[in-house]
Amino acid sequence: MPYKLRTIFTLILLFACVTLVPARAQRVGLVLSGGGAKGLYHVGVIRALEENAIPIDYVAGTSMGSIVAGMYAAGYTPEEMTEICTSGQIEQWMTGRIDDRYRHYYKEIGRKGEMVSVRLNLSREERDSLSAVRRARRERGLPQKERRAIELPSALIASDQIDLALIGYFMPATVASGGNFDSLMVPYRCVAADMNGRRAVVMRSGDLGESIRASMSIPLVFKPVEKDSMLLYDGGIYDNFPWRALDEEFAPDFLIGSKCTS
Repeated sequence: MPYKLRTIFTLILLFACVTLVPARAQRVGLVLSGGGAKGLYHVGVIRALEENAIPIDYVAGTSMGSIVAGMYAAGYTPEEMTEICTSGQIEQWMTGRIDDRYRHYYKEIGRKGEMVSVRLNLSREERDSLSAVRRARRERGLPQKERRAIELPSALIASDQIDLALIGYFMPATVASGGNFDSLMVPYRCVAADMNGRRAVVMRSGDLGESIRASMSIPLVFKPVEKDSMLLYDGGIYDNFPWRALDEEFAPDFLIGSKCTS
């Protein structure tokens, strides 16, 4: 084959290879920060991305951002999320206001936050004095005073309503994915704070609702989640904008962040 024809044939072959091989789709990760009630504005960000045909391949969030990100990962549409966020349910979680349907039961039970038993630390001299008093009462045949632990509230808001709501919203997605957050409608990560280890913990698997519950557990407001010897509180304590969770594990081509903190 003449050199000129061979060159033309090579160029045609290269052009065919370039046009026939599809370009790799660019992957996009969305990161949603914590921020209390302001975090509900994340729903508007998701809606704007969808309206502009910008796909969301991965999603991560902390605290309120973990709720919105979790809903999207579970398959909720922006319209459905807006309906949930404007229904007053999340406001009830954050304020402790009891749903009228359950108010009777809460009055019967008398739940007003979570309780924890605490024993006061006494000095050796104080303990010896108390022991001497008890010994003297025994010797005189006097009744012994019952020793009781002092109970102090560990949380201002009882978590019953939140726990039940999260089960209802996220249990179907947990079952469908087999507890693997990579197998959700959109691969998902959320961050909680392990107060025992003093570190941020990335939640990758398990019960989706429980993971979100851990990520949003504001200290002293909500009871923490205990899991695998960890005491998990609001992820914003150590990582309020968990972009590294997506960047290190999925390496998306683009990271889009939504921050709602003041």
